Amino acid sequence: LVRADLLALWGARLQDCDLLDLAAREAADAAERLDSAFEPLTWVRAKVTHGQALALRGEAVGDIDSLAAGAGALALALDNLTRDHSPLDWARTQVALGQALQALGEAATDARAYEHAVSCFDRASLALKDTPTLPLRSIAASSRAVCLARVAEITGDGAVLDIAEAAMKMELTSLSPRRDPVGWALAQLHLARLYEARIGMTGVDRGERAAALMALDAALDVFGEHGLRSASVLANDAMERLRNRPEPAGR
Repeated sequence: LVRADLLALWGARLQDCDLLDLAAREAADAAERLDSAFEPLTWVRAKVTHGQALALRGEAVGDIDSLAAGAGALALALDNLTRDHSPLDWARTQVALGQALQALGEAATDARAYEHAVSCFDRASLALKDTPTLPLRSIAASSRAVCLARVAEITGDGAVLDIAEAAMKMELTSLSPRRDPVGWALAQLHLARLYEARIGMTGVDRGERAAALMALDAALDVFGEHGLRSASVLANDAMERLRNRPEPAGR
């Protein structure tokens, strides 16, 4: 199982579908060898690795079937894991399922997949509410905001965007740039994404462009300090989009 986890990790980093396929197979084999009645937590972890590998492969190549299979495997793992049994494993699996559904929503432009992902992130956040500095909590909150933004964009529902923006601002108040600089920077990145979505939906700039650029600039400083190249690319791309976007109407 450790080997499968490492293969999935490197497959995700390198976007290598062969490594992800191998990780999925090895995790599935590990689950087959385990008795879920006698080793429930180890079995669940094997199923989670299997589901994540399938979902990551589907995300890498835009394969909806692989994404759906990954989400199904993660949902099955949750069916066999209670929050009371292992709160952190339960929260991690909720986040993994949410991320798989988020990728499925992106591949299929499906608002329902994003809505289901939001529910997963909500459940994870509830389980993690007493550990505000845990990076997983920031991941859940940031991903939730992104999913709500996509729902708003797909459905044209501005109220959904209002909820996402308010939640992201609340998340930022609970984060410390000193204790968790990366989590704080990711929250800034996703808040900027919400501002960008609002400009795109309304065609009006009420200060969102300047606020988004300020948030992205702050995030870039942190990403650079911590050598987070992929996050820096996302932030730079967002800045370019905002700077090159046709000037919207004012107030």
